[in-house]
Amino acid sequence: PEWLNLESTKEMLHVPKNVNWVECNQDVYKAFYADIMTSMSPLFPYILDNIKVMFYNGQDDLIVNSIGTRETIADIDWKHTEHFLNSVRKVWKFDNEIAGYTMDYNNLRFVLVLKSGHMVPHDQPVHARDMVTRFIENRPWD
Repeated sequence: PEWLNLESTKEMLHVPKNVNWVECNQDVYKAFYADIMTSMSPLFPYILDNIKVMFYNGQDDLIVNSIGTRETIADIDWKHTEHFLNSVRKVWKFDNEIAGYTMDYNNLRFVLVLKSGHMVPHDQPVHARDMVTRFIENRPWD
């Protein structure tokens, strides 16, 4: 979006004036290409034991669907995986409207965002902001 290149935005985010945002940067892609297909799964248990993690999907995402995300989580060799998979799915509301559903256990949270595809922040910007804010601030979801 153009607003990321506004001087006021750069100043607020402490981005140098000579840096311009682009949607896809080939230099960054090339820098990470060597290990692009290397699985990071072995790192998940350590990360989940030490850091809060949130996975989320748009309900209508055909690229990265929620079933695949759930199966990925089920395959994590983590001491709390079964507890997470057996946790209660809760309704997440924003302004008395159902925004989605969420599950959590320990440091892991999964959110399914309704009326959204692959680009959740684009499709549901208000709900996406609420989701991230609740996660960062440890606010309740029910």
